[in-house]
Amino acid sequence: MADSLSKKTLANRPEKTIYDKMWQSFKLASQNNQIELDPYLLHEKRDTRRGITALAYLQQINPSLLTEISRFQNEIQALEPKQYYQPLEDLHLTIFTLLSCRENFRLEDLDITTLCEAFYAALAQSSAIKIQFQGVSASSQCIILQGFPMDDALDELRQALRFQFSRAKLTVPVSQRYWPGTAHTSLIRFRVPVNDPQHIYALCKKYRDHHFGTIVLNDIQLVFNNWYHSVSKRLAGIVLPT
Repeated sequence: MADSLSKKTLANRPEKTIYDKMWQSFKLASQNNQIELDPYLLHEKRDTRRGITALAYLQQINPSLLTEISRFQNEIQALEPKQYYQPLEDLHLTIFTLLSCRENFRLEDLDITTLCEAFYAALAQSSAIKIQFQGVSASSQCIILQGFPMDDALDELRQALRFQFSRAKLTVPVSQRYWPGTAHTSLIRFRVPVNDPQHIYALCKKYRDHHFGTIVLNDIQLVFNNWYHSVSKRLAGIVLPT
């Protein structure tokens, strides 16, 4: 497994600024009881939003990482049993969102062969992705796991995917949902009023800099998915050398 990044290095990373801004918004939302609820989560079967995503599931190599994530989720769940907790098998790193989820989108609306060819072309010279998961952040809508790329592989793969998808002349525009360098994973979403926002904030603060683990992600997939990835269909995939 790859070596860990130092706290000094993490403090100077540009993605840390994004996570810190999220944290401040969560702090304010907790203080003012302004947690935003996801209206779809109470009626998931009615949710017709679907999209196309290149991703890597976390359930690949490092079981201790999932153990740490589960421990954190369980602590929050003891306080807030009715919120939405992303199942471990659905936890993933979004590499590139080709098509953001939209209502009533169907696979028949795309040329899947062209789509998959562009995906494989982008990954032809790619390397496995090394991520260190350090601490949690949150917003008024969800709690996330902070990920920090340990080299340039993730950014290079995102650039390659954007290039190949853009030149493929697909019938839908390539999504602009693209954050260079970030590697977060959604863990918990709010679907009912929070019992004690300040208590949740305090518990998250305890894990603010917690080292969850490092992982090398080399099983990269292109999937047809719903917003929460509780519904997912594999369209293409490749295992990169580590």
